[in-house]
Amino acid sequence: GAVVTVANAATAPGYTFNGWSQTGTFEMPAEDVVITGSWSANTDTAYKVEHYVEDLNADTFTLQDTESKSGTTGTTVTATAKTYEGFTFDAENTNNVLSGTIAADGKLVLKLYYTRNSYKVSYEYGTAPAGASALPTEGTYEYGAVVTVANAATAPGYIFNGWSQTGTFEMPAEDVVITGSWSANKDTAY
Repeated sequence: GAVVTVANAATAPGYTFNGWSQTGTFEMPAEDVVITGSWSANTDTAYKVEHYVEDLNADTFTLQDTESKSGTTGTTVTATAKTYEGFTFDAENTNNVLSGTIAADGKLVLKLYYTRNSYKVSYEYGTAPAGASALPTEGTYEYGAVVTVANAATAPGYIFNGWSQTGTFEMPAEDVVITGSWSANKDTAY
């Protein structure tokens, strides 16, 4: 016969309490009473996806980008690789965390790692005169590396006009072909 007041709504991170099976107050019957509550998973629980790119000339990685996302608490989500110029997603990297269950506290972090690509630098002459110095050796450089262009070529009786690229440059996300050209000397003795 006592008046019973039902407890306040329960709380849990990542979930919405739908309420108790009994509400307000009621008069105690002549039997035990079990009041049940129910929950719904929130559909806007936060999680993050972090993208790491390989450092230049190193086996270390730096955080490039963080995506803030949301989904339903308790569900499994899978990260999608992005495209970064000069990098390739490394599916074999043991540090990858490609999927996980959205934690109620919003602390799930998925991680994707990208390796730095390498590209070739090669040299060529349009038409090389007889006796021209050998072409510089082809080299392979990581994206973003500083490349120093080879010294000028030589050939007896000719002036080297130079390479199509001079000094130094930062390696782009593609192979580079550097060409050299020649002009005949106008005062060659005969």
